[in-house]
Amino acid sequence: MSASAREAGMAGAVESSWAEDRQRFISRFSQRRDQRGHTVADDRARLWSPLARQFADLGRDLYAVGGLTAALDRVVGVATRVVPGAALASITLARRGGRLHTPSSTHESGVTLDEIQRLHGEGPFWDAVRPNGTGMASSADLAHEQAWPQFGPWAVEEGVRGVVSVAMLPEGDDRLGALNVYAAEPRGLAAVDPDVLLILASFAAAAISGVDAVTADELRAAGDARVVPSPRAMEYATNFLM
Repeated sequence: MSASAREAGMAGAVESSWAEDRQRFISRFSQRRDQRGHTVADDRARLWSPLARQFADLGRDLYAVGGLTAALDRVVGVATRVVPGAALASITLARRGGRLHTPSSTHESGVTLDEIQRLHGEGPFWDAVRPNGTGMASSADLAHEQAWPQFGPWAVEEGVRGVVSVAMLPEGDDRLGALNVYAAEPRGLAAVDPDVLLILASFAAAAISGVDAVTADELRAAGDARVVPSPRAMEYATNFLM
């Protein structure tokens, strides 16, 4: 099956019960994770959960592209295809208290939006990665978002009205990261399923796990050899979901 066909299948699954499916996947994987040499990829035929099949197939596709930046580009590209109403997707990375970097974005506005958040110290990235927060931040209409009085109007100038950001780096990492999806219309992301974004964010986190880099140039310099092998990436991403 082609990568585009898998993405289409994942998009169709947005209508299914992701919460129930995810719990079934986690439960069944947990029963097997301690078996020596066992991986999600080995079990994808027996894990009858649709989420498990999509999880394994997406992981294989992502890490077949070769190179960290290519893997991240794949994540944001898939996000714009499987999230209803998505006009733009990006990944934001930062050192704690430092400058925001945009190693991957489907449009140049992603870089501008991160710069706006850096300048004003507010926005979906900062709320998504806030300690003791939910790990997610969203706005149905940035033109009237009271939580981000500076970021909202500037974002509208960039042509976006809605956003959902999901924190993607595990606790204890000295970097902060988030996967962001933006909509061009108010309430354009009303149908988004958070679990879909969480899956994509987990693979992005797996891709850069253990790589001391935040900028696009640093990620390229890390080299293709630093891409997480697919089976280990899927296990890492599963742990992230759990």
